[in-house]
Amino acid sequence: MKMILVFSVVTIFALSNACPEESLRALVKYEVAQVENRIVKRLEALVNRQNVQTGVSGATFCSATSSWGHPFDVFGRGAQHFLAFRGTAGVGHSVYDAYIGDYNKKSPRRNIEPCCTQVNGSLPCSGHYRNAAILNNWQNIEEVVVALYDRGVLKQSLRFDAAGTTYLSWFSADKLKNSGKWRDLKSKTTNYFSIAGHLSYKRRFYINHKLHGCKHDDGWFMAMDKARPPCPYERHSSFPQFLYSSGNARALWSTSGDTVQADVMAIFVKPYNGCNNR
Repeated sequence: MKMILVFSVVTIFALSNACPEESLRALVKYEVAQVENRIVKRLEALVNRQNVQTGVSGATFCSATSSWGHPFDVFGRGAQHFLAFRGTAGVGHSVYDAYIGDYNKKSPRRNIEPCCTQVNGSLPCSGHYRNAAILNNWQNIEEVVVALYDRGVLKQSLRFDAAGTTYLSWFSADKLKNSGKWRDLKSKTTNYFSIAGHLSYKRRFYINHKLHGCKHDDGWFMAMDKARPPCPYERHSSFPQFLYSSGNARALWSTSGDTVQADVMAIFVKPYNGCNNR
């Protein structure tokens, strides 16, 4: 681009002494138009290349993200992620039903209390928050983050590659790109790693290693979504409960201290381009 501008300036300078004033104005106008045309073509090429990667026009994408809410600074590196879902521990409504949007007579109500759009579980919120603008129109998402909080303090996070996924399929071992402090998660086998999880026991967003009976089950994370679960380690005064390993590896679910609870499970998404700052 600099070479184009230099060439145009040199051309104008060389001809300025030989041309009448009107001819010089015409030449300047012509050269400026040529530079502007080259700039427009270069920008169009860049936009087209990006659209091929994201599969959508820039205008459509920016219009979509404008309804996503405000971005969060999840990792202290700038506000890049949008809150797609917040699960609240102990509210007595299914976190799975809220996430998939199954709002029938038996499902939880849409909760829009102001504090439900934050991640501090010590602030009043009596339900789960679902960002329909994101989850009902799953597109242009580069990354998904599952973040576990206790009273607003980030305790653990998982990052997933969202390319080629749906709002139900991104939570998988194949798409995991960063396992936070769980150093063994990528190297160990899992018998469950999905949002639906263990259907009969209603262990959702379930990442588990093996089932050996209640005393010997081991894994990394679960959203216990059942009022009367089968194992002592998942029985609490209310549901759902977000249970996770407090160490750097999987834990025996039955071992106190190794398994702890989060009061908020937040799901964030990061879009492909810079429209998130609008």
